Amino acid sequence: MGGMLILAPIGADYLFQRNLVSLLLNEQSISATVIPQLSSWYRVVCWLTGSLMVFFGVLIPGAYARASYYAVPEDEDKDDESDD
Repeated sequence: MGGMLILAPIGADYLFQRNLVSLLLNEQSISATVIPQLSSWYRVVCWLTGSLMVFFGVLIPGAYARASYYAVPEDEDKDDESDD
């Protein structure tokens, strides 16, 4: 999902440019209203949200996988108290 959010503005730009070129080449009289591309704030929010999703999507499973390599320490204090 994060990767899709990062790539969404790039895909939207590609589709916008492709449709604009198609419109300019196929139509003899241009009377279409062309809306502007995505705003810069929308691009930043998509990039930031997607990057955070990718970051946490890699970090959290990595932390869980790393935790399984650590040995669970046994209570050495209980053994010492029973000897007294």
